[in-house]
Amino acid sequence: MYNVVQPKNIYFGAGALSQIKWVIETIDPRNILLVCGPTIEKLGFVERTLQAMGSYRNCAEIFINPNPEPDIDIVEDCAKQAREARTNLIIGLGGGSPMDVAKGAAVVATHEGGMRPLLGRNLLRKKGIPVILIPTTAGSGTESTQAVVVEDPDEKVKKSIWDPRTMAEAAIVDPELTLEMPPRLTAETGLDALLHAVEGYTSREANPMSRLYALEAMQLIGKYLIRAYQQGSDLEAREAMARAATLAGIGCSNGG
Repeated sequence: MYNVVQPKNIYFGAGALSQIKWVIETIDPRNILLVCGPTIEKLGFVERTLQAMGSYRNCAEIFINPNPEPDIDIVEDCAKQAREARTNLIIGLGGGSPMDVAKGAAVVATHEGGMRPLLGRNLLRKKGIPVILIPTTAGSGTESTQAVVVEDPDEKVKKSIWDPRTMAEAAIVDPELTLEMPPRLTAETGLDALLHAVEGYTSREANPMSRLYALEAMQLIGKYLIRAYQQGSDLEAREAMARAATLAGIGCSNGG
């Protein structure tokens, strides 16, 4: 027996960001927290997202994740802001770091005692605040996994919350948002996705469904990563890599 978990909805394709207002309407929040990184803000993606949100931008606050790697302290700071603002929707916009912060803050905000007691496998007692995830890189696959990966600043090691209740309400995967990635970041994130796919396929906990996702991801990366690296404006290659990263996330996550 096996089960497959993935986001409740995945909106995929060039221009998919335009669907965010409709997605938000299905949740109808009063207060929204948009989590991003400083680079994403400078590139104008925050303003593009706020514009696509329509009137919902008026009830949105912004939390800027300052570090390229998320840690427990940042997640707890974000959760504190979410509680104080009575947030009932969190949007994670960016690479794996701000998306992990968004996912982590969503569950920490609904549990007592901070993040550390939740680290481990299936330790959540209830769902968190609903989350929408919008990747701007094609690598981490965080938008489609049941994991929140952070660094423990005390022990200097990475730890995770692994629980299907961290899964996003919706993932909006718009390859147009990955066109700004420079070649080096394209290569690094692409190899990240490849490793997720290989691990998901070869895991002893893999199943026929998870291997299906992982195999498709490997084939896409093999065909399109070099194209995306050499010609960043190649939307076909960017679309394929965005799809590969999301599929690799599902394959790896469901492969244990």
